[in-house]
Amino acid sequence: MNRYRIIVIVLMVILSACTTNKAIVKHDELAQYSDYRSLAKEKYGVNVEFNFNSDSTFVLCQKVISRDALNPNQVREFFVFDTKNNRIIYEDKMANAKVAWYNKTQLLITRRKGFIEDEVDTGKRSYVLDLYSKNKIIQP
Repeated sequence: MNRYRIIVIVLMVILSACTTNKAIVKHDELAQYSDYRSLAKEKYGVNVEFNFNSDSTFVLCQKVISRDALNPNQVREFFVFDTKNNRIIYEDKMANAKVAWYNKTQLLITRRKGFIEDEVDTGKRSYVLDLYSKNKIIQP
């Protein structure tokens, strides 16, 4: 009976030590991403495009997508990194989208519908995304 208790106690100590180490590793991983370039490389690989806003307080990091004819509905993955506070303030992925700076705190996002049913309809829908409020402002 004593062996059983000793084995259970040893296993509990080992398991609790493992969970503590994981938390420390996660903290160290966050510390290494104070640079937006290393974070973008980790998320998207080597094909990343960086675009700063007008006063260089934010950088738009987008995964460069290939123009594959077999898949016209390409997914655009991107995030906006705050260079002063070293953190991601917005992140998203969406199909058939183009993302660009509208002004220094807003993004212009243009999406194209997959199927266009009307000849007059261009299929494009644009909106401005405010990075502080996270509100969408619909473009006419």
